[in-house]
Amino acid sequence: MCVDKDGSFKDNETFKEFLSDERSEIERYKWIESEKAGHDLGTGAIMDWIKKYAASYRSWWVDIHGDNKPK
Repeated sequence: MCVDKDGSFKDNETFKEFLSDERSEIERYKWIESEKAGHDLGTGAIMDWIKKYAASYRSWWVDIHGDNKPK
């Protein structure tokens, strides 16, 4: 993949892939938390995920997909 060591994306396709993967994780979190609550938590669950997990998810994603990953 095309991610620099500093975590920046080298091209739009890589960025789109990241956004798609991140959105899937957010939707999964929203579904799980809404099931626990017994109703749709809506944007509250999305904002909760962003506050709690967005930074670490990006770091993890870049580690997995970056050009500096072990071969």
